[in-house]
Amino acid sequence: MSNHVKVAVLVTPGYHPVSGRPRPAQADVAALGVAQTISTSLKVLTAGAPSDASLDGYLGLGASEIEVLGDEGCDIVDTLQPALSGQELILLGGRADGGEASGLLPYQLSAQLGVPLVPDALTVKLVGRLVRVTQFMPKGLRREVEVSLPAIIAVHPRAPINVQYAFAKARQGRLLRSRIGSTGKVSSYWQYEAATRRPLMLKAKLKQSGHARMLGAIASDDGKSGGQVVKTGDAVAKAQVVLDYLREHRLIDF
Repeated sequence: MSNHVKVAVLVTPGYHPVSGRPRPAQADVAALGVAQTISTSLKVLTAGAPSDASLDGYLGLGASEIEVLGDEGCDIVDTLQPALSGQELILLGGRADGGEASGLLPYQLSAQLGVPLVPDALTVKLVGRLVRVTQFMPKGLRREVEVSLPAIIAVHPRAPINVQYAFAKARQGRLLRSRIGSTGKVSSYWQYEAATRRPLMLKAKLKQSGHARMLGAIASDDGKSGGQVVKTGDAVAKAQVVLDYLREHRLIDF
């Protein structure tokens, strides 16, 4: 664990998907947990007007202080940029609990600060001035990448973490509110909307062979599946059985 690198963690308020109660965002909890494996002295920041209830969870997970910048109408990127300009390693969740309406903040900060961004990080390890990152890839794949400091690491929600909530830590932690980046008024052009549910990939309920599906499709009305297998008789008799079946089910009209 290195204490010589200035590490900052960005957190956002989250909400329980069912009850709607405020809670820490899962991706930011992962970022906080990964940051605690790197340094014992973290600078934890947030911007906007989050409620105390949504930030108390981060205090209970080990953030001794959380600096709250700006107000409800502030520009998040412009507000965070001055506070992050001196930090060497910045960790944050890749996506907040805002559904599909979020996920651009890491890229916007990377562009504003002029530092590289590594998304979907599972593990982060400092080796001198290099950061070794294990990236989450689709279909269970992983990729090892290295990036030089300063850098921004967006942590994947599935990152293995070992943080536990402690009520005593939540009571001992502090929220430091700052007017940096405040506009002094609530912006009137913001439009808030509820997060939409992600579309689910359709999957077949039963994994059957083509032969089994065909037998199910030609099942008779009396519940017997599999139809009739004709093994005796000549070709004319077998064809007559097929013809009778098609006429019975009104598949032909002659």
